[in-house]
Amino acid sequence: MRQVTPEDITDWLSKRNNVQREIVALRDMFKTLKSQRLIFANPARRIRPGNTLVNPPTPVAEEQLKQVARAAAESPVLLAVVALAGIHALFPHEIRMLQDSDIELSNGRLRRGEVSRPLDDFTAEAIRKYRRYRDARWPDSANPHLLLTQQTAKRETPVSDFWLKRLFKGLPATADSLRQDRVLEEVIAAGPDPLRISTMFNLSAQASLRYTRAASPAGTETTTG
Repeated sequence: MRQVTPEDITDWLSKRNNVQREIVALRDMFKTLKSQRLIFANPARRIRPGNTLVNPPTPVAEEQLKQVARAAAESPVLLAVVALAGIHALFPHEIRMLQDSDIELSNGRLRRGEVSRPLDDFTAEAIRKYRRYRDARWPDSANPHLLLTQQTAKRETPVSDFWLKRLFKGLPATADSLRQDRVLEEVIAAGPDPLRISTMFNLSAQASLRYTRAASPAGTETTTG
């Protein structure tokens, strides 16, 4: 719980239907944990009911995508994260929590919670490269998560949000901006159908509307979700 950031909370809230109720519950929970000195800071402190406005998603520029792609070509870790965020639109916290067993290369499937979806060739190859790197570096690790670090390889905990953000240091995009770019790309390509976007990317109805509105002429307004 000490690794949870305001960005993690925002990501999670974007998938919930009753955002106001969830915010109240989260703030109370983290307040209690802080009072008991189980965490150092309350990441939900500045997130208040009625104040959950977020900027509309914007596409990542082509040159920025190319810069990220060049960096990913030199790093099997970054390549795997870029594929999961930029193709499958996984939230950063979903990438951190992803189990190695969630990706089945033998039958080309990726599990996202209770949903199993087809695995594209690019992502499959990125995962193969990363697994070779991981197995060579930490062959005896019992950690069930896909992504490992020198520290987590000795435990069973996921990588930290800080570690994931640091992968993109110096780059013009983040895992979350790549995720948003992917969803927005689908909306523009296939049309503004909130139900389809919700089903395809495991988003709440409110979060799906955020993307369909952004792709419409009036989508420049700040929306909730």
